[in-house]
Amino acid sequence: MTCRVLDKAAAFGTHLKTGKEMVARNTIRVGIDIGGTFTDLVAADAKRGVWKIKVLTTPTDPSVGALDAVRRLLEKPKVDAGLVGAVIHATTLASNALLTGDIPKTALVTTSGFRDVLEIGRQNRPELYNLQVERLPPLVPRRYRFEVRERILHDGRVLEPLDRSQATLVARRIRRLGIGTVAICLLHSYANPKHEKEVGEIFRREHPGAKLSLSSLLLPEFREYERTSTTVVNACLQPLFSEYLKKLEQGLEQLGVRASLFVMQSNSGTVLSRQASLEPARLIESGPVAGAVASKFYSSGSESIVSLDVGGTTSKAGVWSRNGFEVTNEYEVGGRLHGSRRVEGSGYPVRFPVVDLVEVGIGGGSIAWVDDARVLHVGPQSAGASPGPVCYGKGGRLPTLTDASLVLGWLSPSFLLGGDLPLIPQLAYTAVAELVAKPLQMKVINGAIGVLRIAIAKIAEALRAATVENGLDPREMVLVAFGGAASGCGAAIELGSPSCGAVA
Repeated sequence: MTCRVLDKAAAFGTHLKTGKEMVARNTIRVGIDIGGTFTDLVAADAKRGVWKIKVLTTPTDPSVGALDAVRRLLEKPKVDAGLVGAVIHATTLASNALLTGDIPKTALVTTSGFRDVLEIGRQNRPELYNLQVERLPPLVPRRYRFEVRERILHDGRVLEPLDRSQATLVARRIRRLGIGTVAICLLHSYANPKHEKEVGEIFRREHPGAKLSLSSLLLPEFREYERTSTTVVNACLQPLFSEYLKKLEQGLEQLGVRASLFVMQSNSGTVLSRQASLEPARLIESGPVAGAVASKFYSSGSESIVSLDVGGTTSKAGVWSRNGFEVTNEYEVGGRLHGSRRVEGSGYPVRFPVVDLVEVGIGGGSIAWVDDARVLHVGPQSAGASPGPVCYGKGGRLPTLTDASLVLGWLSPSFLLGGDLPLIPQLAYTAVAELVAKPLQMKVINGAIGVLRIAIAKIAEALRAATVENGLDPREMVLVAFGGAASGCGAAIELGSPSCGAVA
């Protein structure tokens, strides 16, 4: 497997010159990617060239970091807000929120007798012969799942009318509980959405501030568990996306940028921000898919490509063949390793079209920790951008993959953000020494090596799931690594590649 490191800015500029234009050639296109740790901006047009800006992500309000990057762009020579013709946005916020469990309190309203569909699920298990296997907890705990009396048959006929008085009481109770986002998924609503629409009308009257996700509008398909799961995932993400996309649009307008804001979807298409805020479950792989598609433009005509995005919180692998990227509508998110090729009950099903990627909770900010049995783990918890890795000197106390890489000399202390974010090696050394090496009774350098080896092994697991488990030989493919891709070549070697190089 040959390893290449992707320059996203170069790929963005190439796409600008060769792709089908969304805007006039004399305007500037701006691409913004918000990750768990960094926010990247690339702007380009055919005449003025390419600009690259990197800033820290602001987790409490992701729009702040993005607008800071845009503000820095507008300070550049030859760049004027009026010249911006389109803003295309991609983000890993959705997948990061599901992986870390950072989601708001959500309610589910369903047909009487189907309250526990989320927990019953399917009989797929991540470890078939493990009798003590633990599934992820439902995104909506049982106390926030409510039933209403009604029944529609599979052919759309009404067997039992909706009990509107009960639905009204449920809406009022959810309002009193202070729950601001609600998933509504009634049995067979794909065949007849009448009752779901009535429940939605009741909620708009009784709980007007609530954000609603109706399965009949979102995913009018059969398979009760998958439809319920998709609707719940959408409801959990809606407050996060609607708020920050609104702030992003308002901030762009205040900066004088009047261009439309497009958001990258998991299927590699784009959609206007207003629609994106209503259906955020379609954006779960937004950031990784954007990079995977860009990797094709950087692959020098190679017919078999493995794309690898190593970010601050997660790593994602995808495969490009002669037929393009595989698109699937059977996907799991939030699990130990998610993607369609490993649908095994370890995550939350989402039945939207998505470029098939395999994702693991390993990134530059992944926290290294030792359990009570003195076993070293890395991730899936991430230090994010705030406080970030210990070496940032911003109050972080838990060692991360970035800290271990700094201890080993893999990172330059003056490299990040063009030198605007100097790293402090002594802080990283102390954290790895106290919380990794000391509990494991080993030298600090060995502790840091252990952290790196575990991270590389997990990234290699994602690459293996995307290739070997799909009948492909990774040794015959080109690995295009991007993001914080320091572990990319190590993961290639882990797969047994006889040689590995890197090009910028």
